[in-house]
Amino acid sequence: MQVQNRPGVIHYPIVRFEGETREICEAYNMAIVTILRTHAGAMPFHQFGTSHKGENEPGSHGWEAWFTQKNADEIVELFPEIKRMAGEILARSENE
Repeated sequence: MQVQNRPGVIHYPIVRFEGETREICEAYNMAIVTILRTHAGAMPFHQFGTSHKGENEPGSHGWEAWFTQKNADEIVELFPEIKRMAGEILARSENE
């Protein structure tokens, strides 16, 4: 995962990741949205123009953290929590 600031007038950090399977993409998408909402006060927006063909399809994904007051460094601090939650989601899906 990585965070980058989007160039332009409004600068909201973007969380990007590459997913190899549909299950991994779904888990990370769910975790990123949840953590950005609860810990960053953001309204996550799934970026257009990434390399995937659908929301949970394998490929490059990007989530822009709209309306957050956190900067890119503060968003990076949330990565361990995102990874933990994505791992829990994956573990639950494997047990179903």
